[in-house]
Amino acid sequence: MPRSSSHTTRCAACRFLCRRCTADCVFLPYFPADRQDERYLMVHRVFGTSNAAKILQQIDVSLRHHAAETLVFQAEARLRDPVYGSVSLIARLNETQNQIQHEISSIMSVISYYQSLLSSPNPMPPSQMMTVPMEYDQEQQPTQMLESQMTQQQQQQQQHEMMMGYDDQHEQQQMMMMMMMMAGEVLEVAQLEP
Repeated sequence: MPRSSSHTTRCAACRFLCRRCTADCVFLPYFPADRQDERYLMVHRVFGTSNAAKILQQIDVSLRHHAAETLVFQAEARLRDPVYGSVSLIARLNETQNQIQHEISSIMSVISYYQSLLSSPNPMPPSQMMTVPMEYDQEQQPTQMLESQMTQQQQQQQQHEMMMGYDDQHEQQQMMMMMMMMAGEVLEVAQLEP
């Protein structure tokens, strides 16, 4: 028997529950049966159909799409991690963000250290700048850590300047630009992290 053209397609909820889907069904715009069966089934397993319908009906129509996406996200997270749900994902993302922020602040400290070296009256040659260790401790700033090594490096710098007559600012600027580009790449990666 041919179906009438006025028959609307069922949503995933009505299809799963084997009921007729009306035009005002709250699930129809967000869980069409043709491509949303798995998404609806996750929401059904975690929240139940009637609870999901109540949630969607209580929300303004303009915000229901976001609410449906949030229900799917929460259900998927709860099925993956029954104990913590989406909280475990949020905690992992916060930890990653904290690590990246720490790396950025460490790199910015090193950059400011090198900038101070370049702006000093007797800048250190780039070949000796690369020998400065870039090891960090959370409580220790690189400038504090390197103070003990500064006298030795300053002596090396003075010897080098006496022997070579070092006066090339261009090489120092190139080194500084390279370090700033590296810091910029780290900042871009930090901003791209989800």
